[in-house]
Amino acid sequence: MDSRPLLVLALLVFSVSGGCLSEGRARYFCPDGREVSDSGLCFATDGVCDSVSLILENRNRCNLKGVEVTGYVSEVDFRTSAAENNYTTFTLGDKGGELSVFAWGHLKIRDGDEVMVEGIFHKTKQVGRYSFENEIEADVVEVK
Repeated sequence: MDSRPLLVLALLVFSVSGGCLSEGRARYFCPDGREVSDSGLCFATDGVCDSVSLILENRNRCNLKGVEVTGYVSEVDFRTSAAENNYTTFTLGDKGGELSVFAWGHLKIRDGDEVMVEGIFHKTKQVGRYSFENEIEADVVEVK
């Protein structure tokens, strides 16, 4: 069997998906041409979403954008859903305000820790009958 048609099809699918190969790994790009971060996010790049206080000042512009912010942890809460999935919520603050953060798993953080949070900002997020305001759905939380 001739494998050339399969190879052509695989290359066509890969190129349509927005990827390219570099050093043996696939690279993906955001709509504006920037490379997607290691966590799979396209970050806001105009500077309006670079801190907790700036996100709060620019909620509409930051809504549903990838953000990376640093702040201090308070009100840590470790829970388990009805489906037995562990998650952590906490408040992330800086000198200009506070945001809520949601992350899957029980994180190794405590009140007072300085952390870097990477994730998607939601001005309003509806989950079933619950509504959440000004929340980052975190992919990465690192203690500094």
